Amino acid sequence: MRWDKGETKKIYDTPWFKLNVSNYEMPDKTLIESFHTIEYKEWVHIIPLTKNNQIVMIQQYRPGIDKVCYEFPGGIVEDNEDIKESAKRELLEETGYSSNHNLELIYSGTGNPAMNTNMNHGFLIKDCIKCHNQNLDISEDIKVYEFSIYEVHEMIKKNEFIYSTQVATFLMAFGNQK
Repeated sequence: MRWDKGETKKIYDTPWFKLNVSNYEMPDKTLIESFHTIEYKEWVHIIPLTKNNQIVMIQQYRPGIDKVCYEFPGGIVEDNEDIKESAKRELLEETGYSSNHNLELIYSGTGNPAMNTNMNHGFLIKDCIKCHNQNLDISEDIKVYEFSIYEVHEMIKKNEFIYSTQVATFLMAFGNQK
């Protein structure tokens, strides 16, 4: 069932992603020429739960879908960075929240396995407190909110929280808990 990968060429290279084109041969010997994949670095996101069982979420504009979106804090895993350290760093930078508790890996998945090469790792961390100001990148304009578990469930039902791998992490962490 696995395809044999032939020649691959990098046809576009940016700091955010690389666009590759590859040739493949299927098990029945059918040749697939010019199949495009998007090579991203690993991504992380983190569900920060406060001592009062509030979930810290962010809101920011997403040009890809031209919408302002609710999300969990997260971002790209930097070169030679551990995914847990990346999640903690993103939490502090984007929200100013932190915790002394250990992170729990809840879910690792991909938003589009047909074309994307990376995984998105979702963590949960408990007893978060606001301890710093945000330290945003130049391209970030982020508002920080706290919601109850019930409110996040309702946001999913109303399509107000639509980041699929983050929704999967939330549902795996909290299921039907309200």
